[in-house]
Amino acid sequence: YLVPHLLAWGHVAACLPTGKTPCAQEMSHPDMDVVSIAVKPTCVTRLAIAALNQYVGPRRIVFITGTEAKCVKLRAMASNVECIPEDTLIPGVTKDAVESAIRRNYGTDGTARYLGRSISGWYLQQLLKLGAASHVPNLSSTFLVWDPDMIVLWPMRVLGPRSARSGAPTVLRHVGGYVIHTYSESYLRLTGENMSFAPDGTSYVTHNMVIERSFVEEMLEVFSRAWVDGKLSIG
Repeated sequence: YLVPHLLAWGHVAACLPTGKTPCAQEMSHPDMDVVSIAVKPTCVTRLAIAALNQYVGPRRIVFITGTEAKCVKLRAMASNVECIPEDTLIPGVTKDAVESAIRRNYGTDGTARYLGRSISGWYLQQLLKLGAASHVPNLSSTFLVWDPDMIVLWPMRVLGPRSARSGAPTVLRHVGGYVIHTYSESYLRLTGENMSFAPDGTSYVTHNMVIERSFVEEMLEVFSRAWVDGKLSIG
């Protein structure tokens, strides 16, 4: 299926997944938003947005990034892009606050780098993804979290047939991600459950995930109760 698309993109007169010569939409999820955390707007981000609109067809693509200046550039990449500066999404949750918490509780410099990004930035990104369910205005009840350096290459349906029992659409889960065993202890402490892996032994960390907003809100409530009950602690 991919070959015709690659051949078409190579043709001078063909559409391209860019704002100047956009390709026709080949998949539509008109009731679903995409949420993405971007360090900064780049040419890769622009291509990822165009490909999402062509091959996924969401209602909105909501970016969370460092500053309003970066948001201005992201909003200009497509008419359905919205953007929120990261320090304004969740009250009290900022990069400086995360950095201070890391230093206070672990004696570790939160500005230290890991794979080119500050440690506090890595933690902040995860908190923003969790908090998006409750704090992104008018977010769709089912939304897609997407890594902005990933470019979809063909039509992608993220929901399967409706369940015969509940009538709700089924979620298509992707497998094949790396297994990072150091996550297991944190997962157990947060959820009280052992980490699950795909049948082939890989993980479900595949740089995109369909999320039901109400489920995330319920999960955060469980985390909150565990914190109050002393089952969770820092350190």
